[in-house]
Amino acid sequence: MDKILQGFDANEDSHVLYSLRVLFLCAEAAQHLADPGTIPRDLAMGGPERISLHYWFDTIDRCGDLKREEFLLLLLEQHIVSQHLSVAARRYDGGTQRLRISIEEEGITSLVNEVLPLRVTPDRLSTALSLMSECEMVDFSSASGTYSAKV
Repeated sequence: MDKILQGFDANEDSHVLYSLRVLFLCAEAAQHLADPGTIPRDLAMGGPERISLHYWFDTIDRCGDLKREEFLLLLLEQHIVSQHLSVAARRYDGGTQRLRISIEEEGITSLVNEVLPLRVTPDRLSTALSLMSECEMVDFSSASGTYSAKV
């Protein structure tokens, strides 16, 4: 996460690659956790609407034969843009507009002037990383207080 945030803050594209790596690691973790006798029901919480870990792993599994460009297009269209439009529409209360983007004839159009800062919800992320460390799925360095992928 430190590398993702640093790349984002520096306006470098490296944060995209690190973000994709984290998404693939999540799919791998979901596959291992879904083995018989573990917690497959919990992995499905949220379903496709909230992109549960089970749904994400199934998506990755189904997309194995796609070319890189096709996969990235699917990821952007179905899991970012469509997800945003769906959540924003559900949260619309008749007053505050939640949509940040729109699909127009010209393509995707921004509805805001300023980009929101990238925020990480440490409560969920820290808990998930701590649990993954305890399960020996990721490494934790007590000296630096950081997590890293198993090598």
